[in-house]
Amino acid sequence: MDNNWDSFRENMKGKLGKGPAMNMKDETRSGHTIGFILQALMSSYKDYFPLKFVRAGTYSVRWTHILQSLRKEVRLLFSKI
Repeated sequence: MDNNWDSFRENMKGKLGKGPAMNMKDETRSGHTIGFILQALMSSYKDYFPLKFVRAGTYSVRWTHILQSLRKEVRLLFSKI
């Protein structure tokens, strides 16, 4: 994880270094500068921390057959109490 953050920071430095001069003297220039920084931030984050698919619903991808059989066993034992 730390390697991703280090790479992310280096990528941000590179992108910001290639950008326009950060001039905040008037509203138009500051808006352009903020937009550029935001775009660099979002693209760097997507490069090093890609989105992961999360399955919605009651079924969990991590719910294996072994866990399912253990769950049934525990429910049966609990029903007997």
